[in-house]
Order: sequence, then structure tokens, then C-alpha cells
Amino acid sequence: MLRETLSLLRINERREFSLYEQMKLRMNLDILVVGGGPSGAACATVLARGGARVAVVESGDFNRFRIGETIHATTRPLLARLGCPMPANDNCALPSLGVASAWGDSRVEVRPSIMNPYGRGWRVERRTFDKRLFENSGDAGAALFTKSRVEEVRRDAGKWTFSIVSDGKILPGTAPFVVEATGRNGKSKFAPNARRHWGDRLVGLAIFSKDYRPVTSRFADSALVESTPLGWWYSVLLPDQGTLGVFFTDGDLLPRNRAQVGLFLQGQIQETEHTRDHCPILENGPYRWKAFNARSGIRRLAVADGWVAIGDALMAFDPLSGLGVTEAISSGISAAEWWQSLQSPRIEGIPFWVEQVSERFNEYLKARLLTYSSEKRWPDSPFWRRRQRH
Repeated sequence: MLRETLSLLRINERREFSLYEQMKLRMNLDILVVGGGPSGAACATVLARGGARVAVVESGDFNRFRIGETIHATTRPLLARLGCPMPANDNCALPSLGVASAWGDSRVEVRPSIMNPYGRGWRVERRTFDKRLFENSGDAGAALFTKSRVEEVRRDAGKWTFSIVSDGKILPGTAPFVVEATGRNGKSKFAPNARRHWGDRLVGLAIFSKDYRPVTSRFADSALVESTPLGWWYSVLLPDQGTLGVFFTDGDLLPRNRAQVGLFLQGQIQETEHTRDHCPILENGPYRWKAFNARSGIRRLAVADGWVAIGDALMAFDPLSGLGVTEAISSGISAAEWWQSLQSPRIEGIPFWVEQVSERFNEYLKARLLTYSSEKRWPDSPFWRRRQRH
């Protein structure tokens, strides 16, 4: 029934359905995935390939700007697991030769990716990359909905009932299980508890320009990280010929007046020795900036009756770790395999899943403390004092 529904939706995507047709297309799912980013797409791919009836509801359409980034080489086997390897000469990804870092002092230390057993990572254009993962889950058999939302949610007798609102149509459905993959800021109507333990106040200010690239750069094929008194910069040249710079600091250290943020950023990039040459768009423009939540945090409730959170909706890591996409995809795959294991009554599912999540987040917190503690140049800075061992 799910595959028939998906076929009808593809054939008639511009046609208004009558109420009778909508009722015929009621979906009886095994799992509904809310959120079509890397974690949701990965989870849906594994589940659908395993024979589960899955639908993915994504609120956007992958056309709006998404923060591009460097993806770690350890993502390679995960993409292979999904049947979606990164091809050579890709239009959304270029090889990354490593990460150049000015951290702890002004000298740049380069960690070449050639030392990684998985090879090189990539500098990716996220809209295209995320869309590819999303469509890959559709190829695996999941029903896909973009620019859509879920309404009329209720749970009764061990099953969720809901309506998917998409392109002016209402499609009713049922599923015993829901996966929430709504990211750092999102939340679904299925979540029993959306509260988190937040570990910091980190925000990112992304500056992007498609009209300017440096003529020469020592780090043209690498990402560059550089610390400053009030935070740190990340900059990279992206496959779509764009230049991206992101300044990370605490929200309470920003100007209260939005009109002053541009001047603030110009002041912060002047504190750098290398970033202002690698990412000089603040001086050469034109550019646009966007603020986003970059806090570390973990959901207070990971699993409940008929519901689980994955990806950034479950655990959000500091972008300095460079593991955002890798962790998201890994989380989606792990959740899918965990759900499949629940089909065996001999496996104690929820304690096993929660234990894995707790251990992974504790490991991350230790690594985060060690990394921030290695920068000792500004002991009186509120940004660094909050993150270092005393």
C-alpha cells in the first residue's frame, strides 16, 4: 500500500485530491520519520531497505541556504552503508586535504587527511548533499514529503494517528512508531518532552558570498580554524564557488543591536592572522550573514513509548568537533538497527539504546574540554574561561 501511495503521489503531485481519493491513500506505516536531514534520511534508508513501511516528512525543500562544511573521512563507510557514496568530481563536494588550525598559538598546524585510514574528507555544499541523502531514502522505498508538516496527532492503543499536510493536500496515516529527526531547534508534535540539558551558549554567525573568492590562499583545499579572544573562526571555500566564514562565540557576547553585528564581525576578523586572508569577504563583499544555534546539548528524554529522537534532535555537538554530519548519519543508522532489533523479544531495547547515547555524549564532553583547555592565551576572556578547567 505504501509503494502504491508513493507512486500515486509522484504521478499526481500537481493534482488536487478529492476527499475520497485522500481517504483511499491512507497510509498504514511501520515508522514515520519527522525531519529529512542526514539523520532522518539515513534512518529511513536502512529501515526501508529492511522492508519497513516508512514515510519521511521534511518541512523544507532543500532550496534555502544551508551552512556548508567539511565532512570527516569517517563518513565514507557510513555513506557506503546507505548505498550513497560520494562520487569523484561531484558537484556538491570537493576533496578536503585536511584541517589547518591556529589554536593555542598563532602558528598554523595542518592535519593532513592523507593520515586518515578512510582517506580524504570533503568540503560540501549542504543543500545538494542533504537533498541527495533524502532522495536516496526514497530510492530505498520510503515515501517522501517536502514542504510538509504533521497535524492532528494522537496516540491510542499503541498506535499513532496523524495527518500529513503537503501541497494543500491532507493525507491521513497511522504508525506504531515515530522517529524525531528535527535538528537542534526543531521539535515534533509526537515528542513527550522537548527539554534539553544545554552545555553552553554557543552561536554561529555565518558569512557567505558567492561573488568573492581569494585569488590565492594557502588553505584553498582545506578548512581553516583560528581562535580569537572572544571565540573562533571557521572558514572554507565551497564547491559552488562560494566562500564561507563562521564566527563562533557566546550569544551574550554579541551586540544587542542587530545593526551592530556587521561591525562586530569586522572587529573579530581583524583579531585573526590567517582567516582575514583566507576569508576576506567582510572587507571585499558583498556578503550576507545568518545566526544559528550551535550549543552543545542532549535531550532529557531519548526514548518513549512509540518514539525516539535521533541526530541533533537527540545530541548536538560543538561544530569544533567536525563530526556534525558524521554523527547525524551514524545516529540514524544506529536507531534503525536498534528498531530492527526490537523485533526480537529477547533483546532489551530501550536500556541498550540509552546507554549507548549516554556513553557517546560523555566521551564527547571529555574531548571538548581537552580541546578548549589547550587554548590558554586569553585567560580573562569570558568565552574561554567558561570552557576551561580551572
